[in-house]
Amino acid sequence: MEKHDRRRFKAWHWMMMIGNLEVDWDVKNQTNKVVVVAVVVVVVVVVVVVVVVVVVVVAVVIVVVVVIAATAVKAVSVVVIEVAAAALPLVI
Repeated sequence: MEKHDRRRFKAWHWMMMIGNLEVDWDVKNQTNKVVVVAVVVVVVVVVVVVVVVVVVVVAVVIVVVVVIAATAVKAVSVVVIEVAAAALPLVI
């Protein structure tokens, strides 16, 4: 009778061990899913931040180029007006 109980206990013990392994495997799968979701979220956030930074840098460069071009056009127009004003008495 004692051997039978011991075998039953061993069988129960192994069933519990296998059950624990399955539970651990489920937890490991859930952990892997959480890690994958976290990595995807981090990658998406990094991509969005990079896109926003690139858009801002391009906008700043465009504004700087337009300001420089406007200043250059203004300077050229002032020079043209001064040359025309200086040459006007010579023509007349």
